[in-house]
Amino acid sequence: LNQSILNDFDWFSIQFIQDCFNGAVRLNQIAGMSFYPSTQPLESTTELFRIPLYIISMRLITYIKQLNEFEQLDKEDQVYIVKLNLLTICFLHSIFIYDPRTDCYREQDTIDPLFSGKDWIKTLNKQFHNEMKQIRNDLIDIFQSDDIIIKLFYVILFFSNR
Repeated sequence: LNQSILNDFDWFSIQFIQDCFNGAVRLNQIAGMSFYPSTQPLESTTELFRIPLYIISMRLITYIKQLNEFEQLDKEDQVYIVKLNLLTICFLHSIFIYDPRTDCYREQDTIDPLFSGKDWIKTLNKQFHNEMKQIRNDLIDIFQSDDIIIKLFYVILFFSNR
């Protein structure tokens, strides 16, 4: 982002969004499983949704609940937005925590264990995993691995109606 086109309030808002996400990760630490650098096996699709996607979803819900724009919505609209967009954003977030060098998924700067790409292939299927990797590559090219842009992208998606 070019700082000259953004004023101080814009930068404050962007920093607030970053801080909200970091706080959401901190508030939703893992429990009852191995810590990094261990690998947490996933034996079934149920475990895929119960472990890594659950962790991601709790962090994303905590993240979005901290935003004033979300809090200004009535409860029914909040529930609607979360139900409509959460699963999509969870999978998109998993794309951004995927490391192709190790073929593992892991939230950086946490004690979360690694989740092997091989387990994702086993529990979903190879085509889906490959499509996720291709989407990741395309989005990384667009966002240039800019963490701020990725978090803003989540906010836009959360508030979208599709």
